[in-house]
Amino acid sequence: FLLQLSQTIVWGSRISQMLTVLMIATNRVTAIRYALKHLSIWSNTTQSICAFFQATFMFVFGCAFVAYLRPIRVPSLSFGGVVTAYELETEQRNAVFLGATILQSTNALIFLFLYMLIFRGIRKEIDQVAQSQYNLAVVFL
Repeated sequence: FLLQLSQTIVWGSRISQMLTVLMIATNRVTAIRYALKHLSIWSNTTQSICAFFQATFMFVFGCAFVAYLRPIRVPSLSFGGVVTAYELETEQRNAVFLGATILQSTNALIFLFLYMLIFRGIRKEIDQVAQSQYNLAVVFL
């Protein structure tokens, strides 16, 4: 039971952490790009919905991964104690880890895109202030 619980937390936390990063990035984009609408976009209702999705996804995906991977405890002669192994064929295990890698990579690309939007907005504001107040053209390399 403890092994399954710990693996549910491990896999569920992975999903929850990815959602948290995306939500924070989205929150920052709205704060900078849509400052006047930010508080209405991120109302208490929105925050409650986000928290619900995080907790639900953590539990659902964590349990799904544990049910599919079927973790087992294996005595470790090299490290002492026990290690976690999965009762899957190599092809199935590789497919799960490939899928997880693709999901994390997609998450990272979305994260980078959101922060590019933020930096583009900041750059546009710097250009406008420099042009209107100082009659300067700002060149970013």
